[in-house]
Amino acid sequence: MARPSTPTLERRIALLCALLRTGLCAYRAATQSVVHDEAYSFNTFLNGSWSVPYVTYNAGNHILFSFLAKASMAMFGLSEITLRLPSVIAGFFFMWGVYRILERCDSRALRWAMFLALGLHPLLLDFSVAARGYGLALALLIWAIEYALRGRRHVAGVLLGLALSANFTIAFPYLALLGSLFLTDDSNWWRRRIGRRTSPGWRRPLRLWPLIVWPVAVAGAICGKALQTATRDNFYAGTPTIRDSLQDMLSTSLFKRGGFGLIGSPDWIHFFQFVGVPVMCVLVAILSVFVWRKGARGKLVPALTLAISAVGLIAAHLLLNLAYPIDRTGL
Repeated sequence: MARPSTPTLERRIALLCALLRTGLCAYRAATQSVVHDEAYSFNTFLNGSWSVPYVTYNAGNHILFSFLAKASMAMFGLSEITLRLPSVIAGFFFMWGVYRILERCDSRALRWAMFLALGLHPLLLDFSVAARGYGLALALLIWAIEYALRGRRHVAGVLLGLALSANFTIAFPYLALLGSLFLTDDSNWWRRRIGRRTSPGWRRPLRLWPLIVWPVAVAGAICGKALQTATRDNFYAGTPTIRDSLQDMLSTSLFKRGGFGLIGSPDWIHFFQFVGVPVMCVLVAILSVFVWRKGARGKLVPALTLAISAVGLIAAHLLLNLAYPIDRTGL
């Protein structure tokens, strides 16, 4: 799907905002004390042989991030900032990728509201600082969506493989992205299935194979050895109910942490949980129907990816007894 043209000045402002946010994250990365998760990751996977993260699976071993963090420390020496440097850099590309996707939004006000909301999201700011793979995985996922929307599926496939290697929680949005791209393809389902030319005006069907082969190949090369040691007990993080999961993600998304956040008091959490989220879901569904009927199906890929991810998480809980996500695994 082609991106509508946007003013050059607006892009420059977005780029400046991304740079300013990255500067803030770099300052935090250089001055904040190392927290428990970062210390555990360093002592277990980063402070030793390069083979350790490659052959050891653990929920704390975000394999691609581990390699990048080791490379950063090897080149620039050991410090808080070098340990966290891959996350800081990924934070810049996350914000720039978000803006590139939001350029497809017709409303300038809505485009900038979403850009600033994601940029100032408390936990996303933490992801752009902490020596963990969450921020890196999100940045790679955002750019995979961007390239998929452009029709450059080989690049998107490689990026998805790297995102999976940075954090395996990307598996749900990855599969959901496949589903959303299939559903929003302009060619009808029958032509997609038979894959043959049926008329002079026929448009080539969506070929999903690069989004399947490349992620499996890339993630397999980086994480295959470690995954051989994985057991079901390794996938333990989460909550037992949807209600707990939603409450946890709302609290980390809206309420102030370290001076950042939209709301200072948690007293509003039940309102957002039982009123705000359902109303937003209904509004998104209604708007999506209008967009679908107008024929601008490509614009629905992010919303469909989110919806299919949610359905997949519920199905995984019911069928496989996997826990519902918590803040960092749910964003």
